[in-house]
Amino acid sequence: MVSAIKINDRMINITQFQEEYNKQSKYTIRFSFHVKGGLEYHDITALLYNDSFHIVIPDRKRDFTAVIQEYYTSIGDFADEDTTATFTLTLLEI
Repeated sequence: MVSAIKINDRMINITQFQEEYNKQSKYTIRFSFHVKGGLEYHDITALLYNDSFHIVIPDRKRDFTAVIQEYYTSIGDFADEDTTATFTLTLLEI
């Protein structure tokens, strides 16, 4: 089971993980993780503004570059620092 993914220099504990290869033999991963409102939300969203990402999946011994194919959150209002949302990302290897 995959328990964490490193995006650039940030290790993220994940709650859900799926992986597959598409027709062009590109690796695609989809995973979910929790984000608290306030500073953590700001840090994660700032990270996700990048065009591409260095991804390390320690449990799979995978290391690759990826772009966001899709992402969404369970809520849109993070004004309250006690709010926790689930982020779901789908990343495509480039």
